[in-house]
Amino acid sequence: MREAAYALGMGLDLLVFALVGYFAGKHVLGDEALGIGLGILVGTLLMWYHAYSLIKAIRRRRGSVK
Repeated sequence: MREAAYALGMGLDLLVFALVGYFAGKHVLGDEALGIGLGILVGTLLMWYHAYSLIKAIRRRRGSVK
């Protein structure tokens, strides 16, 4: 059950980091589009890391660790 909630939350990484990037870009960089781009890049990398760790946890739970 915990893995299902974790998997559903992975999709929110992009949205959250795009919003954070927008506000950081607006106030720090002076360019909202650059901030959104950086936020999406970081969110995508974090999403792939979460997907990898989720697959590893599911395999470990089933007992087939490679």
